[in-house]
Amino acid sequence: TPLQSFCFSLDLLNQTNLHPEQREYVQQSNVAVDLMRLTISQTMDISKALTGAKLTPRRTTVHLSSIMHRVEVIINGFGKEVPVTFSVASNVCDRIITDEEWLWQMILNL
Repeated sequence: TPLQSFCFSLDLLNQTNLHPEQREYVQQSNVAVDLMRLTISQTMDISKALTGAKLTPRRTTVHLSSIMHRVEVIINGFGKEVPVTFSVASNVCDRIITDEEWLWQMILNL
């Protein structure tokens, strides 16, 4: 798919010698691609729900710190004057079993 080819190009670019600022742009682009995938998946889920199909979570092991990092990249990518940071308390388990897309969607919508 076109989205996959974009991901592949970003992966290749990430393997080159980049300056820190360039690497940050590639990281932001990777997160943006993930957000596009999430949006497409949400659209498909809405279509399924409208036809009466039951939505079932896709349970996988998810790294909470990874999701929070992606949310941070997206929010800070809007160019606000004050950067946003998140931290996960040390007593919170980093690996959980849940639907990663649904969790990411809920956190982004807070």
